[in-house]
Amino acid sequence: MRTHAHRTPLLAAATALALMGGLAVAAAPAAFADEVSSSGSTSVETPAEAAPPAAEPAPEPTSEPAVEPASEAPAPPAPEAITAPAPTPAAEPVPEPSAEPVSDVPAAAVPQALAEPTEDPNPPKVINTVPAPGAVYNAGTKVTVAFECVDPDDPIVYCGTHLHELGDEVTLEPGSYHWRFYANNARKQTITDVHFRVLPYDTTPPVVTIDAPAVPASGWYRSETDVVFTAADSSEVSYVLIELADGTTRNSVGPVLEHHFREGITVANVWAADHYNNKSAPIPIVVKVDSTAPTISVQTPAGPFEVGDDVDLDFSCADAASGVDECSAGSATGDKLDTRAPGDYAIDIRAEDRAGHLATSTFTYTVLAPDTEAPRVMLDMPAPNARGWYTHPVDALLWADDAEGRGVKSLDWKVTGPEPSSGSSELEQALRFAADGVHTITASASDSVGNDSGPSEFILRVDSTAPMIDDNTKLTFVQGAVADFSSLCTDATSGVAECGEPPVLAAAVWPTDTLGEHTVTIGAVDHAGNIATAEVTYEVIAAPAVEPDPTEPDPATGQPGTEHPVTEQPTGAHPQSTRTSQLASTGASAPIAAVLWAGLLLLLGAAGVIVMRRTTA
Repeated sequence: MRTHAHRTPLLAAATALALMGGLAVAAAPAAFADEVSSSGSTSVETPAEAAPPAAEPAPEPTSEPAVEPASEAPAPPAPEAITAPAPTPAAEPVPEPSAEPVSDVPAAAVPQALAEPTEDPNPPKVINTVPAPGAVYNAGTKVTVAFECVDPDDPIVYCGTHLHELGDEVTLEPGSYHWRFYANNARKQTITDVHFRVLPYDTTPPVVTIDAPAVPASGWYRSETDVVFTAADSSEVSYVLIELADGTTRNSVGPVLEHHFREGITVANVWAADHYNNKSAPIPIVVKVDSTAPTISVQTPAGPFEVGDDVDLDFSCADAASGVDECSAGSATGDKLDTRAPGDYAIDIRAEDRAGHLATSTFTYTVLAPDTEAPRVMLDMPAPNARGWYTHPVDALLWADDAEGRGVKSLDWKVTGPEPSSGSSELEQALRFAADGVHTITASASDSVGNDSGPSEFILRVDSTAPMIDDNTKLTFVQGAVADFSSLCTDATSGVAECGEPPVLAAAVWPTDTLGEHTVTIGAVDHAGNIATAEVTYEVIAAPAVEPDPTEPDPATGQPGTEHPVTEQPTGAHPQSTRTSQLASTGASAPIAAVLWAGLLLLLGAAGVIVMRRTTA
């Protein structure tokens, strides 16, 4: 539980006695019968019948301030810096501290211990004290005494300090102080020692010194640098502050500030202030750091170049911090590349910045002999069949090569046929040929110096379709004739190579000796090798009757035939039995025939002369 308490009347007498003896610590009662209210204004009365507890032995004198055991009181919080009002003029005398170290307190002034102390795992505590433990105050600061006692288990029977009541206003004078606070419950007493300091009056600002590495002759640090700023003051330094050019600030708590300076130029002001807010004059500083070497860039193309080419050596150097001090190249031809002879060349370029960092770079290039060789164009594709045809789609790669020259600059191509296309590529072009027909690829390539290969032509023949056999047309053959089915086979692409002999039969013999309709299987093969078969129907008919030739020997008798064939006589004419009788019966027939033959010969001769004249002309 929490409580704020004043001392009782019994304690007041003991306190007065202690103060008359010049002591800084007064006795406090050890136990009270009633629970104390948590109100800070409540006073506690001691019952008359309560017997005072036995006196606690006084601590041995020591030159060091007494320290409260960790089990009885918490560690004091971190010091707080409090800015005091304007200091008292220096002409006034500085009084002595109003309290003395606890080691000077006699045994009679120490608060009495409990009559029968018992174990208390959670003893009472004093918290939120003013003055605060470890605090530093300016002389003349007025503080209101404050404290609070807490106990999680038992009632607080006493809560107080040896010098002042809760709420007293105290003006602090310079010195080092030690106040003791007490918290009692029925089983345990806890003592909390509070040490604090009051600084002497001070009107002089701190003095700042700078501890930095020696600055190189160039004025630039070659790596990031730490600088330490230390302030000294007759009282105590509150902080050291650095303010950068962009308004950014950093400050220490206490007299030492360390700042890390990075790449570039840092412009800043540094000053310090003490606890009386006396500020030193700003110290301007400039710190220059360049931890990076310069860079080198070459704008000249990498080549290769030809003998006699006029090429500038174009390069530049840069440094973002201290700047470039030197940028040069070790070239025998100055600002030009040496291209007088074929070969590989190297040029060293050097850059140095103002901080002394050095960077080097090597530019390499190649000079080639004049290129007079044109590129070559090739087409990679699977091999066709033995007849030079493909029976499936073909994937091909058209490409150009300039192994002996400067390299291919462009590849131009054109495809004609069932799938026409054209285009231009740098080195190669994938092509696919799927349609039946003859595909012609014409391509040419040129190199970077203008050598041209001229047109190259490649031909691909694709026929993936089998021949057609007309199985709806019925052919007719004369009895005994050779059956010819070639008219039934067609192929639109590669053409028919064979038709009639079916691949499934051993011989191409179709009977025609039997009259009537017949059905057979025939086959067709095109030039690409595609095969087709089909059943066809044909008809065998009887051959027409043939009259014997009278000029041929009689097959029955073997007698020779007549010299002239016998012509039929008109009905009613006399039969002519022999050649002699025919001539005799006509009379003038022979002379007339001779005249006709002579006229015919004359006409033929005239026609021959005309033909010759036309030919000559």
